[in-house]
Amino acid sequence: MIPIGQPEMTLDPNCLKKNKKFGWTARGYLLPCCWCDVPSTYAGKQGAVSKLIQDKFHIDKIEDFKDVVNSLEWKELYAILTDNSRQNDIPQVCKRHCGQGKKSKREFVVG
Repeated sequence: MIPIGQPEMTLDPNCLKKNKKFGWTARGYLLPCCWCDVPSTYAGKQGAVSKLIQDKFHIDKIEDFKDVVNSLEWKELYAILTDNSRQNDIPQVCKRHCGQGKKSKREFVVG
């Protein structure tokens, strides 16, 4: 687990665990997990997770999901989740669902 700059909180990313399944969204995008499929991801407010919502990654545009998960954008997300020096870049949704200990604030999106 990685300490993530908040007192008594570490990150244990479920998406990096063996045999963890990806999440396909109803909008046609592959995400690291179903928890990432929130309005703030599509609004560009989830940092590296939001960068996974691009036309080139839409299910209609890909031939093999491995092309998506091996992309620079996905590698960047995983680098953020595993590099202790990049704590400030960890998306809030990841902190919320994979943070251990003191939980970060829950995000609510209205409208």
